[in-house]
Amino acid sequence: MNIDFSKNLTVDELLGQIDSETLIGSKSSLTQNEERPSSSDIQELRASAELLISAGDYALARNILLAMIQNGELVGWALRSMGRTYEIEGNIERARRCFQDAIAYEPHLDAYRCLASLEIRSKNDAAAADALERSLNIRNLDPKVRFEIHKASGNCWMRAQRFEKSEHHYKRALAIDPTSDQI
Repeated sequence: MNIDFSKNLTVDELLGQIDSETLIGSKSSLTQNEERPSSSDIQELRASAELLISAGDYALARNILLAMIQNGELVGWALRSMGRTYEIEGNIERARRCFQDAIAYEPHLDAYRCLASLEIRSKNDAAAADALERSLNIRNLDPKVRFEIHKASGNCWMRAQRFEKSEHHYKRALAIDPTSDQI
């Protein structure tokens, strides 16, 4: 499969071009004559994408990220990074979609935090609280992290004027750390 990287494709357009089996890893997008990229190659691609993002070349960084997604490599990270580039450029809808896709592909705490942060900046506190609540389903969260998520959820629900939900999260945070003076 070939993707035209001269276009700035949306995640939806990209996913429409990529065989869904490629994304879930049951079938490689590489032909039998090609080798899968080595882990050092993947890390070099990741470093290159990070460098391009830090340099402000978001379109070129997205080309690398799309190639990584196409090959099924670090898909969750690539989607989160792509979302960050769109967010920096002010394309909130594309950023939101990337973060949501990253969560669907790999429910990683960083993806939930990115989505919640985006929603808070968009003045959508209920959606931010919802994302934070869903992150609480991640297994083996450190108690300090769980405390911070409950506190942030309570704050979001408070701004959304959903006081019963806010109180619930504040109580859960205090149950984790009853000595906290942050609640």
